[in-house]
Amino acid sequence: MDPRVRSLRQSDLAAMLGIGATLHGLLLAGDLPTDISDRIIRRLMNRGALERAASTGDLSILLHDLTQRLHWAMGHGEEYPPDTPRQTSYFVDLPTAESATSCLAALSGLGALSTDLRVTAGQEDTPTEGVGPTPGLHFRAIATFPEAAPEPGFDLRVRQLTQLAERYNGQFAGSLLG
Repeated sequence: MDPRVRSLRQSDLAAMLGIGATLHGLLLAGDLPTDISDRIIRRLMNRGALERAASTGDLSILLHDLTQRLHWAMGHGEEYPPDTPRQTSYFVDLPTAESATSCLAALSGLGALSTDLRVTAGQEDTPTEGVGPTPGLHFRAIATFPEAAPEPGFDLRVRQLTQLAERYNGQFAGSLLG
């Protein structure tokens, strides 16, 4: 073992995980003051953990990766967690195969890095609140773009995809980092 590497107590790892997760949550919720996030970014750039000209999206990805690695250090999982790709996958739920196909073409036209369509059958929760489960086929368009929350580009993309979903009688269904 490298003599510079030392183990931490589980309670220390758990405390660091809690701090990292809280900081990440505040950042994503927009509750972390800009001056603090800017100071954290500068410090991490100076230490080489973030590239020059890093954004809040880059900080978000780093915090995500660090919390995953703290989980791993605490004994969760076998493999060391890889770096999260700097991208976000967005989900749009659509009512028909035709609307899903048209929506996928529009997503490609918006510059998506990749698109995919997931079709499931059976009792699924509908995207419309209060309607309840509906039988039949369910269509989810998935598009990956290069921005990450909480960058301004992420918020713009959510608005753009919400409008796109409405155009095809669907609903924006969220996003996932990486």
